[in-house]
Amino acid sequence: MKICMTSFSNLPLDARIQKEVASLVSAGYDVTLIGYAKGIQKREERRAEGFRQICYPFIQMTSTSLREQLRRGFCMVRLGLQLCWATLKMSADVYHSHEAYPLPISFLAARLRGKKLVYDAHELYSANGWLSPVLLERLFIHQAIAVINVNNARAEILQQRHGLVRQTVVMNCPPKQVPQKTDDLRRRLRIPADAFVVIYHGGFYPRERALDELVRAATLLPYNVHIVILGFDSKGHRSVLHKLVDNLRLSDRVHLLDPIPPHELVAFSTGADIGVIPQILVSDNQRFANPNKLFEYMASQLAIVATDAPTITPIVRDLGLGEVFAEPRAEEMAKVILKLLQEPGYLQACKQASRRAAEEIFFWEKEEEKLLNLYAHL
Repeated sequence: MKICMTSFSNLPLDARIQKEVASLVSAGYDVTLIGYAKGIQKREERRAEGFRQICYPFIQMTSTSLREQLRRGFCMVRLGLQLCWATLKMSADVYHSHEAYPLPISFLAARLRGKKLVYDAHELYSANGWLSPVLLERLFIHQAIAVINVNNARAEILQQRHGLVRQTVVMNCPPKQVPQKTDDLRRRLRIPADAFVVIYHGGFYPRERALDELVRAATLLPYNVHIVILGFDSKGHRSVLHKLVDNLRLSDRVHLLDPIPPHELVAFSTGADIGVIPQILVSDNQRFANPNKLFEYMASQLAIVATDAPTITPIVRDLGLGEVFAEPRAEEMAKVILKLLQEPGYLQACKQASRRAAEEIFFWEKEEEKLLNLYAHL
């Protein structure tokens, strides 16, 4: 069976998509993945056994200026046309749309060939309007023979919105094999072995992640606590954080790093002690999220501190992984981090609980069975 997957996503850094592709290829499916990649100058095509990846270039904003925003807008239009044309040309048995934006063109490609459509709902959209993702979902979701979601809470909301009969929940967990701890992170940043490291990895989204408050939290923490912020920046927010770090004179304790490949991320993060999830609950998409980093922190054997949210708090509290804070403000983040560091044995107990959770509950091999069962029934 040939599968054409399309995503308006930075393919090299999308761990969920890469895991799904690897699982399907291992099961014998012929997969073509279409999306974009930052850092390339022209269309690139990469081939492996049973797997073809087509990437188009996409600029990275270096600031939040009007000129950069206009430049990015033009690039998005061009990219959208390129992805649509590539999908429409591709001959496949199943067209698998990651998120709502490729859904119309995936539907059209499937309809023209009399083939099947699968919708992978990564986000819980809220914005309405002309050509909004909510509208695209409403128009095309019932054309899909199968809908995949990332957790039960989101699946229930999508069911209520669109009257769906069935969805397949596939959570974003890393592989079961928990890596050995390494000191690569500390060596790279020259952080002493006796210092504590708090890490955030993921997107630099100012409306949805309180990374500025995380930087300010460093001013309320002891000098031997380092904060590492690692991830991808599509809207120029990194430059804003750099200025904040410089203004607060924290460059020796707050480190901003470029993203690293998903398959290296869990092992690299084992050099930290605490993983932080500073969600700003501006929408249901944030309120009912189970971010990749939640499960990746477990696999990295980190204690976890996170914004109090319906889909995160029960996991953190019930499994003894760490602490939650009511609002993602510097004072509250610093308070729970200090609690982990100051209560004897607490930090180590949370780390051990994270390892158990990654080995016994939240691992990809269990999730991929649901994906493969879905495709077997197609």
